[in-house]
Amino acid sequence: MRTTLNFRGPLLLALLLSAAIGGARAQEALTLGISEGTSGGLDHAQVIAKYQGLADTIGKSIKRKVQVVFVREFAQLEEGMATGRLDLVMARPSDYPARGVTKHGYKFAASARPDGNCLIVVRKDSPYKTLNDARGKRWVFPETAAYMTKFCTAELRDRGIVLATENVKYVREQAAITFFLDNKFADVGGIASYSGPAKSLDKNGFRVLHKSMPQPYFPLIAGKRVTEAEVAKIQATLTALGNAPEDAALLKTVGAGLRGGEPGAAGEVADLAGWGLGSKRAALKSVHGGTPETSGSAATVAGLCALTIHGWTQPSSFSPTASAPPRRPASRCASEAQARRTSTASRHRARRSRSGA
Repeated sequence: MRTTLNFRGPLLLALLLSAAIGGARAQEALTLGISEGTSGGLDHAQVIAKYQGLADTIGKSIKRKVQVVFVREFAQLEEGMATGRLDLVMARPSDYPARGVTKHGYKFAASARPDGNCLIVVRKDSPYKTLNDARGKRWVFPETAAYMTKFCTAELRDRGIVLATENVKYVREQAAITFFLDNKFADVGGIASYSGPAKSLDKNGFRVLHKSMPQPYFPLIAGKRVTEAEVAKIQATLTALGNAPEDAALLKTVGAGLRGGEPGAAGEVADLAGWGLGSKRAALKSVHGGTPETSGSAATVAGLCALTIHGWTQPSSFSPTASAPPRRPASRCASEAQARRTSTASRHRARRSRSGA
């Protein structure tokens, strides 16, 4: 006697369960945290209105609802990433998403185009032609905690200029930098390529002395509740924006477009965290005393080399008499600095080529 097994019931049940799970996942809303940094100037309602179109586009690509949350304070942004409360984060300054990737387990999804650069600028009538000409002159940068100051400091370090040994003033707003230059309170300044002053340098009587290597601007990162497959779909959708007329309004919220899927893009964001954007100023002050900008002793230079070469950061319990970073001969320090600059130049050659720098 032949027995016939009936699989219709179990198979149907499995299909129904799969559909139910998929439907529940689709109903599970994701949170997109937006931070425009200190220069945003928008309230919660304005941020939602500005970025909901982007959230809807992301959600459509992965068949999930995405809601926008305005993250006003940097402490809230850091906490939201640390706890995973923010499923997606799009933020500037870029060091926050960089830490999200390297410290909190987020995945890179995209970043805005064009990339960001540190611009070292001077008056048009300045006699300086190269960065070397600016050594020993009067520098002006945004406040010490500002992302662009860290960005410019790391770039100049890789070019052999240590700001801790230079004459530097720090101001609150980037607009004040061109004011300082215009009124001859300073000789050289550092600003962001995407800042207001950068948009009218030539018109206002300034020129670019040096343009840094490009770095990711306004990155979008995805947390643990967003799968790798979903990240790939998000990347494909966002990098294709611009091919249709209706995309123009959406792209205005992020710049000229978005990139994310090409090789090396994710590594560029992760690189930011180790490139020198973590503050080492407090550690330097604890080791040597005094103010880093005005300390020019050999010990200060050697200590700064130790801090920047090895990425040493100050422990919470650090004291000048214990746990100080190891000292090395000045010749070795100089050779390591040169090796670092060579490695950096090689690693970012593709980025310079892309930006035309």
